Amino acid sequence: MVAAVALAAGPLHATNVNPFTNLGSAGPSNWQLLSLGYCSAGTCNGSTTMVVTLNNAQVDGNIGVAPKTNIVGGTSGAYLYGNLDLDQAGTATANGSYTMTGTFNQNAATDTLLTSATSAAMSAFNAAKGDSATSVTCSGTGCSTTNIMNPGGAITLTGTSGINVVNLSNLELNNSSHSLVLDDTSPGAVFVINIAGTFSVTNGADITVAGGLSQMNVLFNVEATSGVVCFSSGSNCSSTGSNTSDIQGVVLAPYQDITMDGAQVDGEVISGGLTLTNSTVDAPEPATLMLLATGLAGLGVRLRRIGKRASRRD
Repeated sequence: MVAAVALAAGPLHATNVNPFTNLGSAGPSNWQLLSLGYCSAGTCNGSTTMVVTLNNAQVDGNIGVAPKTNIVGGTSGAYLYGNLDLDQAGTATANGSYTMTGTFNQNAATDTLLTSATSAAMSAFNAAKGDSATSVTCSGTGCSTTNIMNPGGAITLTGTSGINVVNLSNLELNNSSHSLVLDDTSPGAVFVINIAGTFSVTNGADITVAGGLSQMNVLFNVEATSGVVCFSSGSNCSSTGSNTSDIQGVVLAPYQDITMDGAQVDGEVISGGLTLTNSTVDAPEPATLMLLATGLAGLGVRLRRIGKRASRRD
């Protein structure tokens, strides 16, 4: 598999954020996991060492590890169906058995690629957090378009063609019946979910898309500079259970470390540091990529899945 190729970041529009144009070289056509390193006050300069940990994990696509971030493999091993691009200031340590179908890259060209991706991610983050909320329809138990905290039932947010922006104080789901569905009523819809506080999906709760909406046209933009971002099969962020949680979309949390334990993200994860245990970050379906108006090429990856859908693709 050839090395990832950086795409030029598209122009920024303060009230029109599309993950596929504004994420540019940080986007899911290049990465499934992207660590930005230590970010503060709008920049990511690697002043503090961050860590990406993979243990009994699977990544169906490329991993990018930005300046002064180390990647560590746990004793239970992992599968990487793509490339690992590591900045020269970082280190890679494997404590178990690992399978990687792509290449390991750590050189000056890799540094340039990762610097570009980090800059593109921060530009998209800043553009998205400035967006004003748009009108979306909320249906289901405990509906809210401003603060979703364990609503007691399933919620559906329905948008329209174009940019749909939802600004939430928190997004917390902690039960398999507490699902969030993002739906569209016409082709071309994009959802930007700005989250000012906690973002946690645990104990079998799911965030899914419907109505033809692509999970790759959903951006969860975590604005908080501290707090919790976690996806877990347990009853809370610090426990492990048997109920896999599934999140469909692109998660962008530059000021946060993200913890995943018994979870699956269908899309991309972008954060400072990351701990991925008993979890999968999955590439988009080839058919989904073919439908994107931006014409992004698919990742030539065939996937092995863990969690809810444990079948191997053809």
